[in-house]
Amino acid sequence: MTRSWENIKGKWKKFSADIKDKWTELTDDYIESCEANRDRLIGKLQELYGMSEDEAEREVAAMERKLHEASEGAERLYGG
Repeated sequence: MTRSWENIKGKWKKFSADIKDKWTELTDDYIESCEANRDRLIGKLQELYGMSEDEAEREVAAMERKLHEASEGAERLYGG
């Protein structure tokens, strides 16, 4: 598991809002039941959006980078 995913697990509520904004087919119930499990999220993206595993992996990795960069920016701005 990547370090950035560990960061996401700690900020799952924030990340889940970003998930809902990007992938509107994912319901609140599913996101809650996912419990920050990366593989479940990738599987659901494949199922709902017809993505390949590689494509879903890339999409989730891009979201990870976005949250990580935002988190680093906030730490620089407000202190860590």
